[in-house]
Amino acid sequence: MAFPAVQGTGVVSSTNTAGTTHTVDLPGSIQAGELLLIFFDKGSLMINNWHKFNLLTDYNCYWDTRSSDIKFGDKSFSDWQKSGKDQHSLITDPLFVDPSAFDFRFKKLSVAKKIKFTPFDYSEAGVYGSEEWKKLALMETGLAEKFDNIFESMEKGVKGK
Repeated sequence: MAFPAVQGTGVVSSTNTAGTTHTVDLPGSIQAGELLLIFFDKGSLMINNWHKFNLLTDYNCYWDTRSSDIKFGDKSFSDWQKSGKDQHSLITDPLFVDPSAFDFRFKKLSVAKKIKFTPFDYSEAGVYGSEEWKKLALMETGLAEKFDNIFESMEKGVKGK
């Protein structure tokens, strides 16, 4: 996801395919988010301070394997769209081959085409260059677990409100 324009202050929260929610403090409001396939089976979408952002999002596919009633913070998808966000986005199964086994190839391209997503060979994605450069991209041992624990407790706090 690219964020080309940032203004003001805020917090961004996202949930990865393993369902882990991560939050990042940003020096501004996000003004981009297109052609994304957001697939999750636990956690929450857009918790915390999303209402404070001038967030421009569109042509995305959202899918929670637990429910098609995805909330965008405290808003329904319909209310989220009425606020000007995700006008051409969908809540639907993106039709991955086997996401539980991290096989994100498409069974069919119908959903991808609706959001103008161009499939690519994700096995070719990653950090390229010298070994020294690739080492810079490695996450410290235990850091992912630390993030997971912090944001799991944050999410529990949000659900408790």
